[in-house]
Amino acid sequence: MSDHTITWIHRDGDSIVGQVTCTAPPTASCRYQCPMGCETWELEAHKHGYEVVDCLAVGWWANAISVAECGPICTENEPVRNGAVTLDWDGDTWLWEYADQLVPGTKLTSNDSEPTVGTVVVTQDDGVWLRFDGEGRSWTRLGDSDDTESWTRVAGNYGPVTVLTTGADL
Repeated sequence: MSDHTITWIHRDGDSIVGQVTCTAPPTASCRYQCPMGCETWELEAHKHGYEVVDCLAVGWWANAISVAECGPICTENEPVRNGAVTLDWDGDTWLWEYADQLVPGTKLTSNDSEPTVGTVVVTQDDGVWLRFDGEGRSWTRLGDSDDTESWTRVAGNYGPVTVLTTGADL
């Protein structure tokens, strides 16, 4: 699963822009920035260290991405859709493509990236959980709205889990 998603939004003037969100942990390479201004993501080879910042891709896309600007990195004739994306910095721009889609029946653990809002999973104890929010204790056990948990707790303590439906299915 990807730590980045894209949502396409209609703007004034008949344009569509992509808004990217990041759920990567603070140790992810998209959150590292060299305090000396280097633009390399080769962490092992970098001699003067990194500082952890907000996701660099999200900041870059907020100022640059639109349907017209994705050009050769888009798959020809692929419909525009919201969903998970994979990113790659080529030294000049963020290249991206749609990530593999999560499908019902997929088994996940707490080591996997958290699925998108609207995803429903079933745990080993037959509990059915819905991701209802993008922050913190964002999973609720269906039939018990007072029982909310984090992805780590749902997929780790009660898992592995099996995907029943994805947020994209809604």
